[in-house]
Amino acid sequence: MQYYYSDNGANQYGPVALDQLREARITPATLVWRDGLPSWVPAETVPELKELFAPPVVQGVVEEPQQPTAGDLVPAYATPAGGQQEQQYVGYQHAPQIQPTNGMAVASMILGIVGIVGGCLVIPSVLAIIFGHMARGQIRRGQGSGDGMALAGLIMGYLWTALTVAVILLYVLFFVVLIGAAAASSSSSPRPF
Repeated sequence: MQYYYSDNGANQYGPVALDQLREARITPATLVWRDGLPSWVPAETVPELKELFAPPVVQGVVEEPQQPTAGDLVPAYATPAGGQQEQQYVGYQHAPQIQPTNGMAVASMILGIVGIVGGCLVIPSVLAIIFGHMARGQIRRGQGSGDGMALAGLIMGYLWTALTVAVILLYVLFFVVLIGAAAASSSSSPRPF
């Protein structure tokens, strides 16, 4: 069987036999044509050419094809109208994208940092706790990613809120002891006649 092939649509070569096609080092995306094909198609879609693209066998081990990662271009196929069995090559499309980061997780982490850096700012720390819990709930339901950021915001928020409450309680305790000591010293001193 004789084949024709094209390099990026600029030049056409052929007719060549299968062995010559193998020596030409065509890729799966190289466009080829032979008698019986309705138009130029990628080489990977022609059944007898698939062996040219099989993974090499090294000492009995077959390399597994790599799965596309987000942003990679992967071949896209469409079934032509009319219900034909053979799929038609339609180009490349992007692989599925990674989920975006949840905005509340980012807000929780930033508010936790602001609460700590800002000194006695309890409000950002409390908001970090609220946003952190809301973000973790949304992330569990599949609404974005960023669980680590939400957790960091929660930890900083709880830590700074607890520290602030402890300092306030120490001040209150100090003043209660001071007032109690002043009251005790005034009642124990002798009164003039």
